[in-house]
Formats: sequence, C-alpha cells, structure tokens
Amino acid sequence: MRTDWLVVGAGPCGIFAVASLLRRGAKVTWIDPSFSTGRLSRYGSVPANTRNDRLCRAFQSLPHLQFAPRQASRAGPSLARTDPGSTASLQLSIDALRDGSEALQSHEAVRAVQGSVHLLTGDGDGWRAETCPSGELRSRNVLLCTGAAPRLPSPALTARLAAAGIPVLDHDTVVTPAAFEADGLARRLRGSRLAVVGGSHSGLLAARNAVRLAGCERVDVYGRGAAVKFAEERPDYIKYDGTGLKGEVAAWAREALDQ
Repeated sequence: MRTDWLVVGAGPCGIFAVASLLRRGAKVTWIDPSFSTGRLSRYGSVPANTRNDRLCRAFQSLPHLQFAPRQASRAGPSLARTDPGSTASLQLSIDALRDGSEALQSHEAVRAVQGSVHLLTGDGDGWRAETCPSGELRSRNVLLCTGAAPRLPSPALTARLAAAGIPVLDHDTVVTPAAFEADGLARRLRGSRLAVVGGSHSGLLAARNAVRLAGCERVDVYGRGAAVKFAEERPDYIKYDGTGLKGEVAAWAREALDQ
C-alpha cells in the first residue's frame, strides 16, 4: 500500500501531527499498537505543568480534534470547564486527547492501523515501512512521533546501590501519586530518607510525593544547577519554559525550599 503521509505513534505528538496534516488537506496512514495516548495515559494523577487556557487554545487550534463539542458532551470534569489561569491533573488532558484521537481515526482521510513499525528504509522514491501485522507500507513522507521513556540507571550502579542497602525506585511510580499509593511505596518509605537525582519537574514532583504521601523524614534533591529554576511568565514567552517548575509543583517547591 502507498500513502502520502505515514505517522508512527498515537501519543500527544502523533495526535496533533495527524490533526495538523488534515488541516492541510493531507491523507494519512496512522499506526500505533493501541491508540491509547501513549505513555501519557500512565500519568493521569500527575498535576500538569501547563496552564489550562494554553492547553485549551492548543486543542482549539485544530478543528479536526473536535475539542469543543466533545468537551461539551462530557458529563464529568473536563479541561474546558477548568479555571483558565490554573493547572489541572493530566487526566483532563488525556481525556481530551482520547476524544481527539477517536475523532481522527474516524476521519475519511485517515487510515488507522493497529500495529508497529519494525523497519524503515528510505530511497529516492520515499520510504518503505515494514509493519507488524500489516506488512509493507510505502509513503512519500514519514513522521516519527514515538515519544520517549525514562532512562534507567545502569545495572552495575543499581547492583552497587542494592549491595549498600539502597533500593532504586521506579520513575513512573514515584512521580505518579496514584501509583505511589497503590504500589504500597508510601507505606514502605514512611519515616525514611530519600535521594532524588534531578531537580526539574519530575524530580520535585517525586520529592513532593515522598513528603506528602509517604511522610519521608528527609528528601535530598540533587540537580545539575546550584538552584531550582522556576518558569517565569514574560509578555511574549515563558523563560525556562522547558526546565523551570510550574503549577502545583512550583508552588509546593517554593514553600518547601523556604522552610
């Protein structure tokens, strides 16, 4: 089969990529193993670090996501009904992304394929993608929207720490309040001391969970810089937008660091 655009991945980036292509009149083949918003679906209880009004504007900028009508049809909490100047849990963004993904998959210009790409080769005539289970696809253009995953420490380092009686905790567990409690980690860490390597959003989120949910006796945060950075609102941009703390985590960090 041949297509003009092949989009690999149906997380947030893939969803917005397909919606952007449709706005330009493109026909798209879209492939993902599950079409369940990627890794983001694991972090529903995590507080967002982007203001609600900015998230809503992003969704509204692409009509094919059908943000307004689908938000209006939701019986429970929705991103469109939040305080524009505040932040909310990521679950509301996940819900909006799922709605948008469903709308895109049903669009006549989108062929949604449940599967994965295991080989991609290019030549003068475009790209050849070997997919499972659908076989070969040929496309003039390819967008890889495959996301990222937390980098694991080396087995050697993990073994050395374990030998010293220091367990290495899972990133997704310590940053996600719901997983933190469901896994029993809060109970196991109560009254203990925790070291967090990384002083950006995930690191301070882990520290907050350790203090609030587990009652850790002490949390030490080790970052590359001498001080924690906070995002700063400017007239035309956000200083430290990608590295500075925002929202609930920023508010907690300011209070905790003053103590």
